[in-house]
Amino acid sequence: MHCPFCGHNESRVIDSRESTDGVRRRRECIRCELRFTTYERVNSMPLMIAKRDGRREAFSRDKLARSLQTACAKRPLEVGAISKVVVDIENELHPESENGTKSQLRLIEDDVPRLAQRNRRRMAKQS
Repeated sequence: MHCPFCGHNESRVIDSRESTDGVRRRRECIRCELRFTTYERVNSMPLMIAKRDGRREAFSRDKLARSLQTACAKRPLEVGAISKVVVDIENELHPESENGTKSQLRLIEDDVPRLAQRNRRRMAKQS
């Protein structure tokens, strides 16, 4: 693992923790002794999604996160809400990827209203 600060290619692992989407590791560079975090995910086979027009496309976490960020730009969301939705959608897609039967759009249509409803309830409690 290359150090993001000095570029040295040797580091030691200080701490490892399982997270919802992989393994989080705290590392320390051997040369400059600065610490940094890496996230590791298992990338077994690419997830495929079915588009509305019948095309199949590889699932992109970044593309989904950007789209949700744009859609929820003026909504007061709690920190990490969008990344949690992305992880939930990816987990729902994973078992279905063999058939490609689930549409990413259908999953987003289910999750975005839940985000909005949660925010409406939170805002009502604060008033």
